[in-house]
Amino acid sequence: MDSPVENTAQFFETKFVTTEINRIAVQFPFQPYPQQNALMTTIINALQKSENALVESPTGTGKTLCLLCSTLAWRSTYMLWRKEAMRSETERDTLVLDQLSMQAFGSMHSDDRPIGKPPQIFFASRTHSQLSQAISELRNTAYRNAVCTVVGSRDQMCINPAVAQVKNTLRASLCKSMVQKQTCSYHAESEGLHNHAAATALIMDIEDLVVFGRERKACPYYMSKAIQPRADIIFLPYNYLVDRNSRNSQNFSLENSIIIFDEGHNMESCCNDATSFEISTHDLELSIQELDTCIKILSTHRLKQQEFFFEIDMDEILILQALLLNLKINIQKLLSTPRVSSKELEGSYILKLFGPVELDGVVQNFNSKVVDTCLGILTYDQIFVKKRQHPSLLTFKSALRIAVQAANEDHSALSHYMIYIQYTSTKSDSKSATHYGFIPDKNNQDILLSFWCFNSGVAMQELKRMKVRSIVVASGTLSPLDGFSDEMGIPFPHRLENTHVIDQSQVYISVVTKGSQNIPISTAYKSRETNNSTKEFGNAIIEFAKIVPDGMLVFFTSYSIMNTCISVWKQPSNDLISKSIWESISELKYPIMESRNQQEFVLAMKSFEERIDQKKWPPPIFFAICRGRVSEGIDFSDRKGRAVVIYGIPYPTYKDPNVMLKQKYLDSAAAKSQGRIRGKEWYLQQACRSVNQAIGRVIRHKNDFGAILLCDERFQETKTIRNLPHWLRSSINIPKTFEGTRNQLIEFFKGATNRELMGNNRNNTSLSHQILCNSSLVADPLSRPVAITHKILPITSINCGKAAPFIHTTQQKIPYYALKLEHDPLRDASRFGSASSQKYVKRTYQHIHDPLSNPSRLQPVQSKPSLDCAVEQRLETTKYSSNHTLHCNAIVPSDSTNNLTPFPIVSRPVYSAQHILQAENISTPATLDKPLLPPKNVLSVNDPRQFMEKVARIAPTSINKKFKRLLYDYSKRTIKIQSLISASLDTFIDELNQYVSLEECLELAKEFRLFIGSRHHSLYDTALCLKISQKTPT
Repeated sequence: MDSPVENTAQFFETKFVTTEINRIAVQFPFQPYPQQNALMTTIINALQKSENALVESPTGTGKTLCLLCSTLAWRSTYMLWRKEAMRSETERDTLVLDQLSMQAFGSMHSDDRPIGKPPQIFFASRTHSQLSQAISELRNTAYRNAVCTVVGSRDQMCINPAVAQVKNTLRASLCKSMVQKQTCSYHAESEGLHNHAAATALIMDIEDLVVFGRERKACPYYMSKAIQPRADIIFLPYNYLVDRNSRNSQNFSLENSIIIFDEGHNMESCCNDATSFEISTHDLELSIQELDTCIKILSTHRLKQQEFFFEIDMDEILILQALLLNLKINIQKLLSTPRVSSKELEGSYILKLFGPVELDGVVQNFNSKVVDTCLGILTYDQIFVKKRQHPSLLTFKSALRIAVQAANEDHSALSHYMIYIQYTSTKSDSKSATHYGFIPDKNNQDILLSFWCFNSGVAMQELKRMKVRSIVVASGTLSPLDGFSDEMGIPFPHRLENTHVIDQSQVYISVVTKGSQNIPISTAYKSRETNNSTKEFGNAIIEFAKIVPDGMLVFFTSYSIMNTCISVWKQPSNDLISKSIWESISELKYPIMESRNQQEFVLAMKSFEERIDQKKWPPPIFFAICRGRVSEGIDFSDRKGRAVVIYGIPYPTYKDPNVMLKQKYLDSAAAKSQGRIRGKEWYLQQACRSVNQAIGRVIRHKNDFGAILLCDERFQETKTIRNLPHWLRSSINIPKTFEGTRNQLIEFFKGATNRELMGNNRNNTSLSHQILCNSSLVADPLSRPVAITHKILPITSINCGKAAPFIHTTQQKIPYYALKLEHDPLRDASRFGSASSQKYVKRTYQHIHDPLSNPSRLQPVQSKPSLDCAVEQRLETTKYSSNHTLHCNAIVPSDSTNNLTPFPIVSRPVYSAQHILQAENISTPATLDKPLLPPKNVLSVNDPRQFMEKVARIAPTSINKKFKRLLYDYSKRTIKIQSLISASLDTFIDELNQYVSLEECLELAKEFRLFIGSRHHSLYDTALCLKISQKTPT
């Protein structure tokens, strides 16, 4: 298996730039920007002083790369210093000690102290997809030889078919059972030293590790656990650190470790979830029934004298059943008073709820052991395994663990908890419930007990008590830092609110308070009484869609608001003649909606990206939800997201008991201590952090540009602006009218498009220099390098008084190797000729015209205008006209003595000096964190497999099958070459054009010519030119 480490640097040697920060030599993939230097300086300062750091750095500033390089550089230097510091006095090299800055790492250790293990780095993020991105960044650094591993669950890593077929949480119990009985061959193979050595030599995410395990038939889960003790850096989700049970299951040694929480804006909710629980009387009843099932299974095995692995006393199960029953009765008593549907209690009341059994560590360990054993026993019941996905005993075990954790020692942690009890609907599977002899009484409602922690510091302080060296929390959306620090409950002496690497002219942000009809835009409750604000916002979307090129994102505060808006927009207009708002939007942008369903969401993202990549018209608009899947962790750089529109302020649900009690807790804490955040401030901060996450979907690198439109009149309030990202606050526009916003938006995209085409890389003129120095390149577009032909498309002006400049069809900078002249049979005069009875006669032309290299023949709808005229045209019409006059010259083959059929007169554009000057290599450079890569999947002249794969990828199944049939018939000599050429061109140009652009059709036709014998090229070229002349206007 090839090493994933090499997947981004295999084509060229990477040279790293060494930057010295506080006497620490940091190797960086390129010269770091000032913002990146500031971020790494903050991190290194915190590590040197064994303190915590809070870092806010906008998306696109290379935050993850800086975190990895700075911590790994510090760790490498620390390891060298430690070895020198631990030498005897006679061997110690004081010069080396001085160079390594002894003061940076604290006081000298005693000579007789053994050399300790360097601190491990725990790199945590919210999702495995975010971790995969971080692992990919590590592969591009000078520290890619570091030993690393990734932590995941058995659900993600188990490759044993017998365990994988079991549902969800029961997998862990079955896995443990098989490992203890030594019946899992994958576990045995994972302990092999050769597999450990191979795994530590690679940098793998979870998917890589699973593939690695399958190839070697070794368990990825246990290989990961085996590597952890000697790993330099461990990648893992948040919960494996902040959740005590998950942390203990991995046996982490956190002393002197460095913990990095990337994308740390979710830390508050993650910490609170890890220290809170919810359990219902229905869960308790099912848990009792599950214990009854365990007793039956044990009795059956003992009567049959069957071999049974689990050793447990019946009395232990009966004791656990008594505890469950007592807890259920105590909960029911709290709502026994008539007309009382809910009740809130202090956190300390949890001690009374669990009855006479004291909540201490002994009780928890005893019951946890019993629960684990019972879960293993339940795996012997096939009906249970098939019907139940999450045993209720697991819910009880988690609740008991959290209650014991909060109640131990002096019960001080209970002051940060509150209990809420309420009636709720019973969620049960009737079949599984009946199987266990329990049918809920429909006359008795289920009661839900919520034990909520409202201080993230409960989880974070536990980490600090484990002697962690430093905790770093980093994100693009932490503002305001004071409020976030208060929530975390631990000190952060080192803080940074970083600026962005982009210029202010690359982003336009505006508060849209009113629509075109001067009706206020807002999602406040008073505005929902009528549909006026909803319609006004819909009309605003139409105007924005006319101006914004390519992809757009629109975020709503909730699914219900989004569904209401779309429903209103689809209503017919009052005059029955005009189009509905939805129809108008759909003509300008292709609407795609975010779904709650994971599979539907994946399909929606695929559709969105395909329309962008294939430049289909109309471009897509993604209707998404704040705090949803789209709002976090997904990259909408460049053409994917030229504007993000946010409708309303996404406050948490005000009447949610958790939200109400959280505000009550904060107000109570603020009354006791000055400087603490109050409930209303927290409420606004939660909404604004969600807004900031949505804003972060655009502007993903230093050459990106986009617009941010905040559509709600409440966004203009000072308290709201104060909670927006630091780098945006000074740039916010608040026009008095909608027309003002519209005009500013037009001017922004005019300027941004001009900069993209004319000014991003003025110093890089290699392409223009090559054109100007070679007159043949100017005289004949066929002689231009392939890279130039593919990159720059001359277009004609539509409804404009001047010729439009070139369009750049890609955002990627042309690497040096792409400028070499590549072989193209259409540019090879020797390939044109006719077969003679005696020999093959080569023919040459003074100028050979390649119609495929003349993009002006393509339909304008596929080559949209840009710059000023493009913006103006988008405002005037929703379609690009296909009937226009081309200003061009005609060329004819000059060698009339040939016996070849002459080309028809085909138009081609005039190339002026102005056009040539505009043809500079001014494309957008690669993103900050990724080096340039050579082009992939370049079609080989003699590789029909790649061509057939491309046809299968682009063409519908029916057309793909038809083309294969043509090739088959020709191979069997049932049709002649003339029929093959004619039918193939009909398939590529006429039929396929109904599904994809004419540009793609012509590209396929051009590539198919590579596989036609040279003696048939003239026939093929003539037929192709005739087909083009039929498809394009004269």
